[in-house]
Amino acid sequence: MIVRVKVAETDAEKDALFEARHRCYVEQGEWMDPRPDGRIVDVYDGLSVSVNFMAVCDGVVVGGVRYTEENPLGTVADEMFDFTPHLTGTKRASPSMFFVDHAFQHAPAVVRGITNTFHHYAVHAGCDETYAACSPTAWPTVKKFGVVELADDVLVGRNGLPFIPYKLAASDYMEAFVSYMADHELGSVLDVWDRIFVTAGDTVVKRGELATHAFLVIGGEAVLRREDGATLTIRPHALFGEQLVIEGRRWPYALQAATDLELLAIDLDALMDRVLAHPAVVTRLGELSQGPWVQLLGDGADEVDFDQEPRRHERPRPQPSTPNVRPKGPEPQRDQWGDSVEEPSTRP
Repeated sequence: MIVRVKVAETDAEKDALFEARHRCYVEQGEWMDPRPDGRIVDVYDGLSVSVNFMAVCDGVVVGGVRYTEENPLGTVADEMFDFTPHLTGTKRASPSMFFVDHAFQHAPAVVRGITNTFHHYAVHAGCDETYAACSPTAWPTVKKFGVVELADDVLVGRNGLPFIPYKLAASDYMEAFVSYMADHELGSVLDVWDRIFVTAGDTVVKRGELATHAFLVIGGEAVLRREDGATLTIRPHALFGEQLVIEGRRWPYALQAATDLELLAIDLDALMDRVLAHPAVVTRLGELSQGPWVQLLGDGADEVDFDQEPRRHERPRPQPSTPNVRPKGPEPQRDQWGDSVEEPSTRP
């Protein structure tokens, strides 16, 4: 299973998210009344201090959450419970409209992906405390993150829905990746909100696919698999594939999750503006990487030594004017490893 969690930015993405809300809250959960247009949208979606995240699997929105900072209008949580006596933070935010499609509620990658991305955003935005009204159904998962329950019993809101109020200090929930990037002054990397959660054994990219994103390993281990079967393990904090994206090339290797894997996916614009535009970030990532600092520059085996851990190194910062030339022509038919199906497969 491969789940991508990202900001819903375009009108089409937002519409798909609002439709998925309706599917989960109305058709699957019967928590809300049906809407004529089949979308769940409210006033908080239009606030400048709100950001919607969507979890996508196989092109379908399977979950989401909304981030809203404190503002004069308040938050959804404020409508249900008086949090004021319990909050001590100086900048606070609240999640709302959290949902997971029924078919994915027991998929850790979806729940973890949405939750981690929300807190990644909140911490980087400078929030030192978050608070929310949580449904009893989601509570067993939410309480694992170290939240503080603010009521002895399950409460019932004005809308008739049961909830459990809680708060969470950023100091009590500081994701390892966010802490690592902040400690080493790699703040620009934290501006990338596109995260991918992969189940062990699944293939992230196939050999021959167009490289549209570079990847930074947040957690777990990935394996690069060469056509002859040789492999190389990529570990947390390693950035790879950036040169392929800049030059508009195809992946010369297949990328597979060796363990449950979490990646930061960085497209060309984000790569140039938020990562490579900061030479100190490139240097730091190379120095601090626990695994290899890998450049995938060509189609052969010379760029990466699969027989030993490659040495970490820097590369010159690409200039923003570098053309992003995309290869033309039809995509070749390939199997799960990226081998052409028109030729005999080298896989057993």
